[in-house]
Amino acid sequence: MCILAAVLGMSVQSCSKDDYQSRIKELIINENNYKFDSDGGSYKREYRGEDLSCFKVSSNADWCTATIDFAKSTMTVTVDENETFDPRTATVTISDVVDGVSKRTFTVSQAQCDAIQTDEGSYEVGTNGGSVSIKVQSNVSYKVQITYGEGSKDWITVPTSKTRGLVESTLTLEVAKNTSQKERSATVRIYDEKSGVEDQVLITQQFVAKFKLEKTEYEIDEHGGTVNINVTTNADFACYETLEDTWAQKQKLQTISDDVKCQPFVISPFNEKNNKRETSITFSNDFGDNVEVTITQTRHLYIKEESVKLMKGVEQTLTLVNEKKWGVTWTSSDEKIATVDKSGKVTAVDGGGAIITVTSEDGNHTDQVALTVEKPADLKDNLVGSNEPGYESVDGVKVMTSLDCNITNNSENTIQLDEVSLYCDGEYKKSKALNRTLNKEGGSYTYTFNIDVEYEEIPDNPEEGESTEENSNDESSNGSRAGTRDDSETKKKPKENTHKYQVVWDYTYGGEKFKFTYPESTGSTKASTRRASTRRR
Repeated sequence: MCILAAVLGMSVQSCSKDDYQSRIKELIINENNYKFDSDGGSYKREYRGEDLSCFKVSSNADWCTATIDFAKSTMTVTVDENETFDPRTATVTISDVVDGVSKRTFTVSQAQCDAIQTDEGSYEVGTNGGSVSIKVQSNVSYKVQITYGEGSKDWITVPTSKTRGLVESTLTLEVAKNTSQKERSATVRIYDEKSGVEDQVLITQQFVAKFKLEKTEYEIDEHGGTVNINVTTNADFACYETLEDTWAQKQKLQTISDDVKCQPFVISPFNEKNNKRETSITFSNDFGDNVEVTITQTRHLYIKEESVKLMKGVEQTLTLVNEKKWGVTWTSSDEKIATVDKSGKVTAVDGGGAIITVTSEDGNHTDQVALTVEKPADLKDNLVGSNEPGYESVDGVKVMTSLDCNITNNSENTIQLDEVSLYCDGEYKKSKALNRTLNKEGGSYTYTFNIDVEYEEIPDNPEEGESTEENSNDESSNGSRAGTRDDSETKKKPKENTHKYQVVWDYTYGGEKFKFTYPESTGSTKASTRRASTRRR
């Protein structure tokens, strides 16, 4: 600025001569060069050989500026962008600073701004669509072009071109319901082909997944049938059943309306001995919605027993589950095999098979159990016997004085022990009446028989080396079996027991009587010589 002031001062001094003649009128000014469009810009004019230091330039509009470059002898006019919808002009004045009188003016003109303007840059529309009203300000006729986002098209209805001149109008677009199952967008271009002016609006249509099940718990009785699960949704979904629950079979999806789908499941009859069974089904879509549905199949009347096996003559009351406390009737398919009373007590009549049925009063609920009646058979292959002798010292001689008789029941039937009998060398000796229950699968019982001691005479002339000294006849040594002896009687001593013993067990089950003999033959099996570790009576 200091340099510029010095130059101007020198110029004034050089131009202040008395013979000074202003050349302002000789300056070439072509106003066609000072017409600008709405974008504005600059125009530079060079004056070769002209000393412009005698001049200054000014503008009466703030949007237009003019400057002189003395060193390069150029004048520059700069115009800002016209953001208004009207054309405008400015007056630029060139003044002679030497004589202070001479001046010259020219006009700078700028075209109006051709514009299309919208009130909002973007709009958002709900899933169900609707109208979008765009306020447009424009001074040109415009057209509308829509560019759709990827994956969708033709979901916005385009109106015809409306506006001409600088007016405010409303552009109404119709947006269709969004069934794309995702958010979508489109760019609305509002433009004038002639001037090239345009504005753009982004329309975004959201997609909000709707997912609601009519109910989440379903119940069906033992007869089975179809369970229809209604889903209100605007999105695709899938359902996943529990694979092992094959009694609930998924069927083909059905459409009830635009927003309602029906997923049927066919439920098989429920014949298990149980009051209910459940399966879970998960409904889900790609939007993170998950709903679990439970199907419960109930059975309020059934017999707990899977099957029943009875011996002839035995009674058993069946276990009935009757949650609803219905009145029921009981029937047997063959009363010659088994009968059943009103309380469910079954009586085995004869060997064979029968079906026991219970039915509710209304006849809608029933259950059955298979009954097998067995005739009793000899259980000897499932009974185990043992005979263990017991020994005592009598008159200094070890002799057999007892026999522990044991029987073990390894059969699947409980039996009744009626009597046990002892045989010696095939001849009946004695018996004992019993009233003992012998449980199945391992029940055991032991009875002990006393065995009389036998004696033999001692020779009058004992062989050499044989002791003639009598055994003590003390009563405590001989026991009750030895008794006392008179010196006048023939001398006797206990002898070894070489007899073979058999035990016969009389038992009853299933209304029939049987015998079990141990050992089976006196000639085939010798009594054990091991002393029983435990003796029980």
